[in-house]
Amino acid sequence: MNVGEWTTIRARLDPGKPMVSCDDGRSYNNLEFNRRVNKLANSLPGVGIGRGARVAALFPNNPEFLELLFAAGKIGAIMVPLNFRLAPPELAYILEDSGSRVLLYTPEFAAQAAELKGLAGGVEHFIAVGGGNEGDVDYEEWISSAPDTEPVVEREVTLEDPHFIMYTSGTTGRPKGAVLTHGNTLWNGVNAILMSNLSVKRRTEIGRFGLGFKSVLGITHRPLFFSRSGSFRFDPALCSRLIRDVVPGSERVPVLRLSEPIDPRPYSEADPVLAELMAWATTVVKLPRDEGDSSWLHDDLLSFPAPFLLFSAHVGSLVLEDRESGLLREILVRSDLHGCHLSEGNETVLFGEQRLSARSYLRRFLFSDERVNEPVAQLSGGERARLMLAK
Repeated sequence: MNVGEWTTIRARLDPGKPMVSCDDGRSYNNLEFNRRVNKLANSLPGVGIGRGARVAALFPNNPEFLELLFAAGKIGAIMVPLNFRLAPPELAYILEDSGSRVLLYTPEFAAQAAELKGLAGGVEHFIAVGGGNEGDVDYEEWISSAPDTEPVVEREVTLEDPHFIMYTSGTTGRPKGAVLTHGNTLWNGVNAILMSNLSVKRRTEIGRFGLGFKSVLGITHRPLFFSRSGSFRFDPALCSRLIRDVVPGSERVPVLRLSEPIDPRPYSEADPVLAELMAWATTVVKLPRDEGDSSWLHDDLLSFPAPFLLFSAHVGSLVLEDRESGLLREILVRSDLHGCHLSEGNETVLFGEQRLSARSYLRRFLFSDERVNEPVAQLSGGERARLMLAK
């Protein structure tokens, strides 16, 4: 059993069901997609990619990323996904360190691919998806003549075989490759399925209220963090200058990579709302909204489901406030020996032992620390979180 077999099974069980759709109009059902995966799997040995060989991808989100992920899985090859925000010298190091012999890329990264030809000597073949540099192999032409039948392998690819190599950010030095097996991929998928019912968020709502980098960048490119232990900000211009001082000529630089320490006092003196929050909050994250429509923020505050707090074991209250429109929601959750009580305003949203059990489960298994042995009565209260929109 291996991850590559997933597309085979889907093609057999439900061949006509949609599998992939793209903004450019392309779409494939399970059968069509598996045939494309097979074509790629049968093409890879022709460029020296077989069991254990490394093939790298410099892609945005696209179907070819998935095609390579599953095709490599079918024949036992190892995929090396590359972070397209890295500069060519950084990409070259990963290509050399991983031993990648083939690089697939899309047109927006053609310049990086051209530069890598002089930096990554171990890469023998450059394959362009949707157009690229002169002399590079065209992806569609390359796979067009290959059979769309399941590839034949000498030895079965199992869950213990390596599937892909993910490189760390290299915070303390050079990036380091973490080898993930087919089993790792399988169980990550199983865990995601088992836990997916714990949130009512779907599609673009997922992660909207988190403080992950992607969530932050959806609002601003200039976030500021104020904490009692230290304050700092991110500035695209500063980050660009610092990185280009080290890597001159870099076309792309990450926004949230290098922070700058700041003195919070001038900021609080100039912003009464910030000063008000800093008077009681341990940490305040200020996201000055970028230009453009941000009306969706109000809509998200309005539609945010109160029961979601049951799965945030460290939060006892959540205040959602839009000072421009006057919207104010205050959600409270407390637990005691009788059950879990969730309320918003004067309305009881939920009360019952079942919710307490769900919360206790998450606290014990997902947020485990030395506090899991506390009596249930001590679960009441918790941290206070406030999300505010202000001019």
